[in-house]
Amino acid sequence: MEVFAGMKNKTDLQSLSVKVQRRITCAHVLRQRLAVELGVPVYLYGGAAQEESRKALPTIALNIREQGRGTDQPGRLKKVQGIGWYLEEENIAQVSTNLLDFETTPLHAIYEEVCRDAKALNLPVVGSQLVGLVPKKALLDAAEFYMKKENLFILEEEQKIRMVVSRLGLDSLSPFHPRERIIE
Repeated sequence: MEVFAGMKNKTDLQSLSVKVQRRITCAHVLRQRLAVELGVPVYLYGGAAQEESRKALPTIALNIREQGRGTDQPGRLKKVQGIGWYLEEENIAQVSTNLLDFETTPLHAIYEEVCRDAKALNLPVVGSQLVGLVPKKALLDAAEFYMKKENLFILEEEQKIRMVVSRLGLDSLSPFHPRERIIE
């Protein structure tokens, strides 16, 4: 059920529906013109999306990012910014996040929340990727989470990090080299 603030009657709702449909049609026309005339690829999301995975991305990102959908509907994770898009060259949808404070929201919490929302939408999660450097403590915190969740006992730090790389799928798109990516 959708609720539209400021709607006084059924005519207002029908008028809004027509306006939304016009915007979607305009987006499709503009996309086609940009592709044909300028050779620019354009990917549409949300209501204008033509592929289900692109329709779901904004939903997942809006659910988890701290800002959420606005003041009335905050997201579930504190100190997380997020957006969703489609990577044509990899043929995958991506939820991209900026983690502002890994001690407020642990690294694994983002991954687990995206997996939860994707599962509810019947979408697979094929892995994740870190851009830049990551504090060792963030990975070791994730290791503790997965060890507890899976009832594992691992002593060596290197083995814990390997487990996290595996559980988070950090090497799904490209190799993850701990010595180059982890900072003390």
